[in-house]
Order: sequence, then structure tokens, then C-alpha cells
Amino acid sequence: MLVGSPLKCKTYLNQQMKSLPVPGILCGDYYKKLSQIYFPKVSFNKMRIYELYCVHLGLATSSCVLEHSRRLAATIWEITGLPNNPADIL
Repeated sequence: MLVGSPLKCKTYLNQQMKSLPVPGILCGDYYKKLSQIYFPKVSFNKMRIYELYCVHLGLATSSCVLEHSRRLAATIWEITGLPNNPADIL
């Protein structure tokens, strides 16, 4: 069970998303810019952003992949014991 409730994104702006660099380790500004767009009132220094990869070895529907990813994220947070307030931007 997750602690807290998920934050809601302020806006879903596809045009602004197109101006962002490709996500990944080599583009360190991607998540900083993404957080400024979706959560403009929250300081980036107070956020922890993680990339979660969930690999399926067979065919899977998008809803199945999304559910598995959410369960995996919840399990990771439960095991670590860290306080959290998750935001899902999928």
C-alpha cells in the first residue's frame, strides 16, 4: 500500500514536451525541466525522480504494463521504507 496520495500534474502540455531533450542519464536536464512544467510550485531540490523499467518477455497490453509498473514501484517504496508522495505522469 502506498503512503500518501499521488500528486496531480498541473498541466499536460504536449507542445512543451516536444521541446524537452530525450530522457535518460546523458540528458540530466530532462527531469528538471519536466518537473518545472508539471509541478511548477515544487522545488526540484525537494523532489526525487526515478526511471523505472519493467521488461515483459512476451506480449502484454498497455494496461497490463502500467499495472505491473505501478505494483513494482509500490513494492520498491514499501521495501525501502522511505516516506513518499508518488506522482505518476504516465
